[in-house]
Amino acid sequence: DKHVMLGMTGGNHVEVYDVSGAQGKWVKSIATGEGAHAFRALGDGRHVLVSNRVANTIHKIDYNSFQSVAVYKAPGGPDCMEVTADGKLLLVSSRWIKKMSVIDLDTGKLVRQVPVGKSPHGVWTLDHAKRF
Repeated sequence: DKHVMLGMTGGNHVEVYDVSGAQGKWVKSIATGEGAHAFRALGDGRHVLVSNRVANTIHKIDYNSFQSVAVYKAPGGPDCMEVTADGKLLLVSSRWIKKMSVIDLDTGKLVRQVPVGKSPHGVWTLDHAKRF
């Protein structure tokens, strides 16, 4: 409830601001890769994922230290994300290649891709990880 993160799509980082006071205050920048775009909480109460469209990566950011603690390769302009309820798989809309990509969060490996049509954006399942 104290901090907000902004993906800098025109840059290569996420900016963190403290919004607990009357005026927001810049805290730090976290390097994540070009085209920082969408966020998805991992559901463990400690980490958030950010997709980097241009870099074709997804960074896992620690809420406590505001540092990137893991990087996943994500082909085709990763956009929106969803985490399965068990926290094992990451579903990613791969915008530029017309697919939904599935990444194993334990191994970091791409396990499957599903053709879905032109310019996929959002990903949603009813059985998903917590939002925080």
